[in-house]
Amino acid sequence: MKEKTLSTMLYRRILTEQELFRNWLCVQMPEEMLKHAEEYVIRERILQIFDEQNLCAEQANALVQLNEPLAFLCQKIREEEAESLWDRYLGIIQNSANKLENDAREAEARGV
Repeated sequence: MKEKTLSTMLYRRILTEQELFRNWLCVQMPEEMLKHAEEYVIRERILQIFDEQNLCAEQANALVQLNEPLAFLCQKIREEEAESLWDRYLGIIQNSANKLENDAREAEARGV
């Protein structure tokens, strides 16, 4: 199959998969919705990427063979993000605390 055809087929599959997920999510209790909020956002981002970019034929073919390519990609991203996101959050927290501490010292030195 041609690259464009495979990419289009894959995009339609993941779009349908997301529509089913969204429909399921919309009838859940609020607590259950919150449990899946991050997953929903990641899935939407994946859809945006596929809407703007095409994979090579081999990559698209590998993903189109999966029963739920969107769920698969979402899980891979969540696993990868969990580690790097933690480090980024920690860095932001530490840098923010350091800046507040420095600002307080400077204000104290100025006699404010």
